[in-house]
Amino acid sequence: LTLPFSLIKHKAGDTIDLTIERQDQVIEVKWTFPPLNRQELLDRIYSFPWILIALLFWASGVVTLATIRPRNERRFLLAAFFYILAVWIVTIAIWPVNYSGHVATLTGWLFVPLAWHFHWVFPKPLRSLNPSAWLFSYLLATGITFLDFSKLVKIDSILLPIGLGVLGTLALLGLRLAIQPEIRRQVFILLAGFASGSLPIALFMPFLRTLQVDLTQIRLVAALFSAFIPASYYYVIAYHKISDIELRASSVISYLSYGLIIFWFNYLVVYDLIGR
Repeated sequence: LTLPFSLIKHKAGDTIDLTIERQDQVIEVKWTFPPLNRQELLDRIYSFPWILIALLFWASGVVTLATIRPRNERRFLLAAFFYILAVWIVTIAIWPVNYSGHVATLTGWLFVPLAWHFHWVFPKPLRSLNPSAWLFSYLLATGITFLDFSKLVKIDSILLPIGLGVLGTLALLGLRLAIQPEIRRQVFILLAGFASGSLPIALFMPFLRTLQVDLTQIRLVAALFSAFIPASYYYVIAYHKISDIELRASSVISYLSYGLIIFWFNYLVVYDLIGR
């Protein structure tokens, strides 16, 4: 979606001059940027489909750290991959409230080198790369973020970095199908899971303003399809021993049960306290 001005640089109480054209009539309006509305913020945070998707990826990061061994680079990158997606989805859900735009921009651009890095080494490294190359990619992403914050570079779409991350991931998985035939079946599972979880909603995004669609239904579809992404990675790790990491399936249920109890307790208590 395109906004008539950048909400990120304004704060509550600022007066903004708007020019509205309606039926060949130009109207000048002075609009005061509103302060944070607690109820609106709660409505955004607890919008069911978005919070469900974010919790799914956050829980996947927790399960990754708790059940996947050994503690190596692939395990760390997979957990970070899930966590950064969770944070980006939450900030997009409440954007442009306060500094959510900054967080969405930062996590979005960090997602690009992180997704490419992880899928370069998982399930098997494509080739050995100097660690400084990946360090440079993370520094470059951080630099782009600060340029965007400072308005030295104008970046219109907040979805651009996530799109680059997704397209790069699909390209790397597609490359593996061609040059690593010994793991073609496992890579196809990852490719199918990632594509099923990301592409259907990405294809709808450009047409949301022109199609007569129910956004709530699209969010629910996104929540359902997004589960294919972590499921495909866990399936490959658990049932296809093609990497040096493994899933300790015996502890998954206990961690998930404990996490679910803690989440619902905090959800009900915090929602009740803040909502008063």
